[in-house]
Amino acid sequence: MTVPRVLAFDLGTHMAACWNYHTKPPLMVEVASWTLQGYNRPEKLAYLGTHVLVLMKNMWVGGWRPDVVFYERPFARGFHATRMLWGIAGILEAWAAREELPVVDMPPGTIKAWATGKGGAKKEAMIEAAASMGYPGADEHEADAWCARAYAAANVEWE
Repeated sequence: MTVPRVLAFDLGTHMAACWNYHTKPPLMVEVASWTLQGYNRPEKLAYLGTHVLVLMKNMWVGGWRPDVVFYERPFARGFHATRMLWGIAGILEAWAAREELPVVDMPPGTIKAWATGKGGAKKEAMIEAAASMGYPGADEHEADAWCARAYAAANVEWE
């Protein structure tokens, strides 16, 4: 069984990314998280852009390149939060376009329903679902990114 190399993101002020290095089991899956808290919106977007570029550059130097970039689609959470989340999504889309990588986004409820059986699953349920897929931590954002990567690897088609 071959799976795609997915780079998945859980977007937000507390962000996480998850990716698998190999395409055949056993998969080597990594996760990273960072916070954008304490920055204003333009600073958050600038920080994120720099952080994502450094993360990707380090991966490329190591010879890794994703088959697809995947993220949880932002949804309305109030004007400023929604604007910031779509700004983050725009940075990821622009970076992926520059690298000629396909990008797929999916509503969080779709990923939650796939991982837990419930579209409105709470944080604890997502952490449990990610743990059942091999996630070793307890961070809700990393768990969301872990489940997003697994969902994308199992369900997403792209060209």
